[in-house]
Amino acid sequence: MFPRLQFLTLDASPLTHRAQALAALEGGVRWIQLRAKHLSEDVWIAEAAAIAELCRDYGATFIVNDSPQVALRAEADGVHLGGDDASPAAARALLGEFAIVGVTLNEPAHVARLVGTRVDYAGVGPFRHTASKQRLAAIHTPESLAALIAATAPLSCYAIGGVTAADWPALRSLGAHGIAVSGAIALATDPVSAAKSLAVRIVQATMSSLRIADRTFASRLFTGTGKYASAAQLRAVLDACGAEVVTMAIKRVRFGVQDDGILSALDPNKHLILPNTSGVRTAKEAIFAAELAREALGTSWLKLEIHPDPKYLMPDPIETLEACRELVKKGFTVLPYIHADPVLAKRLEEVGAAAVMPLGAPIGSNRGLLSRDFLRIIIEQARVPVIVDAGLGAPSHAAEALEMGADAVLVNTAIASSGDPIAMARAFRLAVEAGRAAREAGLGVGSDKAEPTSPLTGFLD
Repeated sequence: MFPRLQFLTLDASPLTHRAQALAALEGGVRWIQLRAKHLSEDVWIAEAAAIAELCRDYGATFIVNDSPQVALRAEADGVHLGGDDASPAAARALLGEFAIVGVTLNEPAHVARLVGTRVDYAGVGPFRHTASKQRLAAIHTPESLAALIAATAPLSCYAIGGVTAADWPALRSLGAHGIAVSGAIALATDPVSAAKSLAVRIVQATMSSLRIADRTFASRLFTGTGKYASAAQLRAVLDACGAEVVTMAIKRVRFGVQDDGILSALDPNKHLILPNTSGVRTAKEAIFAAELAREALGTSWLKLEIHPDPKYLMPDPIETLEACRELVKKGFTVLPYIHADPVLAKRLEEVGAAAVMPLGAPIGSNRGLLSRDFLRIIIEQARVPVIVDAGLGAPSHAAEALEMGADAVLVNTAIASSGDPIAMARAFRLAVEAGRAAREAGLGVGSDKAEPTSPLTGFLD
C-alpha cells in the first residue's frame, strides 16, 4: 500500500530538487515525486537519477512528474501524468506493468479517460491554489472533492493543492488515501523539521486501522481456530490477542449442529469468521467449498487455500489464480494464500483479490520469515493489503513482518502449541502493535559504518 504522504519537489524552492528530496527523506517522508517544469532535459535526467539513488538508500518510492522517458532513464519507480502528458497506457507500455502510474484528476469527467487503462493512484484537487498550481483548475468544495474521490474508486486518491497536516482528518473522512505536499516542505526555513512534523502529524491523525474491501479492522493480528483444547480456551485466546478476523476450515464446521464447538467461541459482534478452503486440491473443489460456506455461514468472505500436496501443504499457484478469478465473479471477497511470489501476487490483485496472503515459511513450521526478500517485493508492489500467513513462530517474527510493511499477520500454531496459549496470544498482540508503530514512525536508515551518537571532538578542549 502507498504511504499517506507524498512530497513533490518545487522549482521555486531555494534548494535544488535533490536537496529538497533529501530533506524530505531525512524528515521521514517515504514517497518523493520530482516535479521539475523548468529544467533542461539533461539536468532533469541527472536530478532524477540522483533522487532515485537517494530514495533507494532510504527505502522510499520515487516517481517523476510528466515524463515516462525521464522516469525510465533515471530508473524511477514510476511516473505521474497530467492531462496534457502521455497517456497512462503509453506510460505503462514504456515502463512495464509493475511501474507506478499516477494521474491528476480535477473533475469527475476526467475519470472517463481511465476506462480500460490500469492506473495505480490519482491526485485529486486542487484543494487550494498554490505556487505550483496557479489556477490550473477550479478549487474544490468538500462536497465536490468527495464526489471526485468517489468517482475514482477503487483508486487510492491523494488530495493536492495547498494541503496541510491540519486538513488531513477532514480529507480522510472524504475518502482520500493520503495527501501530496510541496511548498510546506520545499519553502520551509527548516525543511527537514517541516517534513518531520508533517510525517508525525499524519501518522498521529491516521487511526492505525486496516481496511480490506468494505470492512475496517482495528487489529492487524488474524488468528485461526485449530489445535485448541476447548472452545473455552479458544475464547480466552481471542480475548487476549484482540483478533477480529478468525479463520476456520470449512471441513471442521459441523453443519446443522446448533452448538458447534468452534462457532460457540466466536462472537459475531467482535469477530469476522473467515472460512478457509484448507484441504481442497483444485479450483473446482475450492469453488464448491466456498459456495457451501456462504450458504452455511452467511458470509462471502473467503480465505482461499489450495494445496494438493498433503506433506508440505504448498499452495498451488495455477489453481489458486483460476479459483480466485471465478470466485470474484461470483461475488466473493477473496484472500488467497500463496507462495511469496511477487508475480502471482500481482496477478491475483489484477483479477480482484481483496488482499494477498503470502507465506513466511511452511504452514505450522514456526520458522519465521524465510521468504523475507520476496515478501519485501510483494509489499512494495501491492495495491491491496498484504497479510503474512504461515510459519510465524515467535512474536518477533510478527513484529518484523509489520516493520517491513506488511498490513497484518495470521498466526495460529505458534499460539495454540505454546506452553501458555493465552500469554502467547497477548505477546503476539503486543508485537504486532509494536511492529506497526515502528513502521509508521519510520525506521532509521541502516549503515555499513559506525556513526557516533555523541560528539567525538571538542569535549576535551
